[in-house]
Amino acid sequence: VAAGAQVIGRRGSGAAIEIRQEHELALTGIAPDSVALGGWGLDRHHTYDAATATLYRGDGTRRRVGRLGRERLVRFAGGGDQDADGTEALSVRMDPRRIQVGEDGSVYYASPHRIRRIGPDRRVQTLAGTGVAGTAGAHDGALARTVDLGYIMDFDVGPDGRIWFVETPHYRGNPSYVREVTPDGRLRTLTDFRYYQTAIDLDAGGTLYVTEPIHDRVTRIDPDGTTRTVAHTHYWPWCVKHRADGTLFICHTHGGRVTADAPDGSHIEISLRYPQDLAWDPAGDLYIAAAGYDLDLGLYFYDWARGLLSRLSAPKGAAPPREGALLTETDLHDLVDLDYSAAYGLLLPYPWDQTSAIWQVTNSGTGNRPGDSFIPSADGRLLYHFDIRGRHLDTRDALTGGLRERFHYDPDGRLEAIEDRDGRRTRIERDADGRAQALVSPDGARTELRLDAAGRLTQVTDPTGATWRFAYTDTGLLRRFTDPGGHPHTYTYDADGRLLQDRDPLGG
Repeated sequence: VAAGAQVIGRRGSGAAIEIRQEHELALTGIAPDSVALGGWGLDRHHTYDAATATLYRGDGTRRRVGRLGRERLVRFAGGGDQDADGTEALSVRMDPRRIQVGEDGSVYYASPHRIRRIGPDRRVQTLAGTGVAGTAGAHDGALARTVDLGYIMDFDVGPDGRIWFVETPHYRGNPSYVREVTPDGRLRTLTDFRYYQTAIDLDAGGTLYVTEPIHDRVTRIDPDGTTRTVAHTHYWPWCVKHRADGTLFICHTHGGRVTADAPDGSHIEISLRYPQDLAWDPAGDLYIAAAGYDLDLGLYFYDWARGLLSRLSAPKGAAPPREGALLTETDLHDLVDLDYSAAYGLLLPYPWDQTSAIWQVTNSGTGNRPGDSFIPSADGRLLYHFDIRGRHLDTRDALTGGLRERFHYDPDGRLEAIEDRDGRRTRIERDADGRAQALVSPDGARTELRLDAAGRLTQVTDPTGATWRFAYTDTGLLRRFTDPGGHPHTYTYDADGRLLQDRDPLGG
């Protein structure tokens, strides 16, 4: 073969080899709220898809945009060098392992051998333990704040300020004790277990739930002291949370999943390695802390309505928590606890770096919940505020920050009212199935809506009696529009649904 020549052929037996490569990804999208308005929208009510950075405007147009106001960390407490009761929260030295927000806005936190409270005045008060290791299960009847306690695995706070906690001789030590700090501040042991418990949770009826990883079960302790097993998990249960609607959440740490069991029998599983704790926001979405074996884990968000899990924190190896840092640029791979409250949003105790503090997650310091987005209008005069689902929460003046409009939703996520800067509301009336029936102005003027059996808007009648009518193809495309004067506009499409012709009343 001459130098430089190329030969194409086979070598060997010529047997065919088939090579395959598979990729798996989730296809997601935003379901506009306009579907609940007969397939139409309101021009000032928008939707935002953070995954594609696309703003879907209420008038049907869309715009690719960037995202503003990503969530940042603000030091809520800790990072100081003082230890005495009465110390201001930002000046205290702490080792926060567990956290709980009380109904009065107080923040409770546990270090290995002490439980303390940050009151609404931002001052620290000791409730149980001295911070020095002691004997687990001892000193019943003593003032809790004067006793050297064993290791505090977890705790919960009742609406009256009483505290229940799980105490062991040392971390994951045996046996374990479920104990109470009574209203007068004294210790009382409720029961003990041969093996260690990792979590405790109080439901609205005063029943306690504790996890027993070694026995793969969750145990219920009734107010009268009766104990019984409520769940056999087989997946090493590490945390348990009981929501007000009766849903029982369990973090199965070694099973790599979070389960949710509702009173109606429905069951949900979320796959995630080494989940440690969880909390939920008013929308019912979950925030999950995952950590274990120094793996690349951290803070996660679960969209309850869409069933999607996403990561909020940075990969392992990024910068540790620091004041003003973006959450997406912060390494939280050792995060084991968290709590969410209306007062503070998401709080993260993180003792594993030099600061050793409780961090608050805010959106550019505004206190909005993690995942919220702020998108400017095309002319830069307005700022649209969206939640993590992409729902439009409010519109503000971009220069002053003043409220222009706020949007209200029903429990099923449908738009139910638009509130102006003066608090006046335009309401959307719906039937029992959620189908829009009318738009009612703040002064009571009604615009009646009529929908067909498929839920498509077929007629709009304003307060003066003027009526617009709409007709559709079998696939839901607008075929005919008739204005109040009876003048028709007709539309034709090709086989793929692309508009071919728009004919006005004059034939143009």
